[in-house]
Amino acid sequence: MKFAIFQFLFILGFFSVSAQKVLEKSYPTGRLPWTQGVLPSNSSSVDYRVIYAEESSLTLARDEALAILVTDLGKDEGVTVSDQTIQTVKETVSSDSPDFFKRSVSRNLKVTFDDYELSFAKVDEYFERIVVNGVSKYRIWQLFAINGYPEYQSLQYTSKYPASTIIKSAIVPGWAQFEKKQSGKGLLFLAATGASVGLSLKANNDYNYYVNRRDEASGLDLKKEYQKQADNSLSLRNLSLAAAAGIWIFNIIDAASPNGAPRYASSEDLKFNFTSNDNERFAFNLTYKF
Repeated sequence: MKFAIFQFLFILGFFSVSAQKVLEKSYPTGRLPWTQGVLPSNSSSVDYRVIYAEESSLTLARDEALAILVTDLGKDEGVTVSDQTIQTVKETVSSDSPDFFKRSVSRNLKVTFDDYELSFAKVDEYFERIVVNGVSKYRIWQLFAINGYPEYQSLQYTSKYPASTIIKSAIVPGWAQFEKKQSGKGLLFLAATGASVGLSLKANNDYNYYVNRRDEASGLDLKKEYQKQADNSLSLRNLSLAAAAGIWIFNIIDAASPNGAPRYASSEDLKFNFTSNDNERFAFNLTYKF
């Protein structure tokens, strides 16, 4: 019994474990969707590139990201890009767009060489300031559009999630957390719920076993011993079910919180609308998209 209680405390204790601390984020709720492979909806018609770099300062990280982009674009053209070529591109970009290394977006830029041309626009940027072995450093993700990307509107993000997120976690604990890119927390909810339910099923089987043994026993002392074991199993079953219910409720409350990984704001979610006319008649409209 004590061991089972310890198991529950151990499982629930995982929820207090915090992730690695990030000192600064360019977007308060975390990494933007394209940094994790979810490109904008027009990615079928636009050639996007995601560039990642790490440096001791934000300016150096942006500078390194451009060098990586130029190297990759040169490879696409079958050209080995030298340090001098990278420096030429940086000088051209600084001349044509003086704020390129200070802003998260840029207009379309072109750099022409004798045998090939580079064309790109910085669509968006996300960075974090972290500490590694006591040393502060920046890691940066930049989203570029290649080859004459037309005029565009800034990408919009939201950390709010539709009502379907709560419903999903009510069906499968941890589902919402996985959807919000909180995989560690989602795994803990799923594992803790599974462990609680599994333990309750085992305890229920043990309870039935000891009740049957009690009914079959002939001696009074043996009946009392089986009854004691049955009572312990029943208590453990109830405790397990209570823990599973608590974890399930906590999982739903967490799913309903607004904190989640950023997603594109263009998604249509669950909407409730009340309308009325001059005759004071009310209408209720429900729009929902999975």
